[in-house]
Amino acid sequence: MHSQNRRSVLATTGSLMGLSVAGCSSMLGDTSNQQPLSEIPGFSRAETFLESQFPGEYSTDDYRDSSDVEVQLELYSFDPELAVIEPDTTIHWRWPKYGSHDVVSIDHLSDNEYTGDFSTDFGFESDMLAANGQVRFDHTFIEPGVGLYVCTPHQEMAGAIVVTES
Repeated sequence: MHSQNRRSVLATTGSLMGLSVAGCSSMLGDTSNQQPLSEIPGFSRAETFLESQFPGEYSTDDYRDSSDVEVQLELYSFDPELAVIEPDTTIHWRWPKYGSHDVVSIDHLSDNEYTGDFSTDFGFESDMLAANGQVRFDHTFIEPGVGLYVCTPHQEMAGAIVVTES
């Protein structure tokens, strides 16, 4: 008798969870009309750049339905490393309470080890900020393209922004 009640409870719980997940998915909006990431112009260039830095170990987030996106600077990494956005989206890079960091597109590097191997469509450069609290750098991407960037004191910290066509 005890196992029947347990099975009933588990079946009811599973059904309720399925309904709640279905309800949540309708709040996310219809993404079925969006182009797959692998087909977005420039996506493979961003992947190749990141793969050269982190073979198989980087995060990709799709923010095509957001106008403001936050990228965290972890101890020695960006999170996410690859963000896919639409034009007119602002990226907010946020520093933690430790370390000195910046965000610099690879075309602004004076000793650019990436020259010839990779190119970026956007130029941007934050100040070098020694975090003594929550610090941020913001950049709005207007046109489609690919932005490849690093933290200059820690060039193992690399990231990419892919801006889709509208």
